Amino acid sequence: MSNNIVTTENLTKHFGKTIALQDVSLEIPEGSVYLLIGPNGSGKSTLLKIITGVVKPSKGNIQVFGLNPWKQRTKLFQKTGAMYEDHPMPGLSTGQDFLVYMAKLQRLKDPKQAALRAAQLFEAEAFWNRPIREYSSGMKRKIALAHAFMGDPELLILDEPTVTLDQNARTKLRDLIQQGLKNKKTFIIAAHVLAESEELATHTAFFADGKAQVQGRIEDLANQYGASRITIQTKDPLQTAKTLTEAGYTKITITEQDLELAVPPGETEKIAKTLQESKTEAKITRTWIDLWAIYKQALKKSRIATLG
Repeated sequence: MSNNIVTTENLTKHFGKTIALQDVSLEIPEGSVYLLIGPNGSGKSTLLKIITGVVKPSKGNIQVFGLNPWKQRTKLFQKTGAMYEDHPMPGLSTGQDFLVYMAKLQRLKDPKQAALRAAQLFEAEAFWNRPIREYSSGMKRKIALAHAFMGDPELLILDEPTVTLDQNARTKLRDLIQQGLKNKKTFIIAAHVLAESEELATHTAFFADGKAQVQGRIEDLANQYGASRITIQTKDPLQTAKTLTEAGYTKITITEQDLELAVPPGETEKIAKTLQESKTEAKITRTWIDLWAIYKQALKKSRIATLG
């Protein structure tokens, strides 16, 4: 039995003559952080609104928890939380009234307490008794995130969640995602600028021109596109680079006190041993995957294929 929470097949959406989404087929597994990356207007937000049943696809198939979100949206309310980039909220209402009202729509037990608990996640209760029209963009974002997390949903859909958030709220969001992963919750996060969600992501799809140009498990894509990276802190970057070059590592970028290596996956221990045996005063500070390197290569290949 499939453990995919969301499955799409040839999903397409037209707005008049504009093609917002074209033939997108994705499988989003349970317990994943699925990162949708691409510039504004590449189709990410449209896809999220189709997943939540806000927008009807022009053609193609989609299932969320085995349901059609456009036809069975109300059945998904208690399982799904969503925060849109243009999250709709009534300006004359207070944040408190908005969250309580939404808790009632979701048929949550004790809507007032459910709303309060959600607001407290992002310290939004400090201002939620004021009219929404008086909020800063960061305050609106906190109420929108509280709405998404309210009721402890199994699937969370977050569109540009860190934009305008202060550092405390960003840290809290990261903690909530990490905690959610331990409980097999699923996150779909759209972003055009990589931030905190990059290192948490387990899967990704890169969008351009309404299409998913490349997609899959991040570790598999790093293998395919040579995007594994290691950052090394050292007092003598030139000498450390020489040591690593002699050991066969040639893709090295040097900064003031750091080196960045492009390496095959699984090289961390080997590099650490090389540094230790050469008595080089250096330490590995970060092992990561350069998602933008994957995106640029995938986009280049797709453009060449289009021209061909």
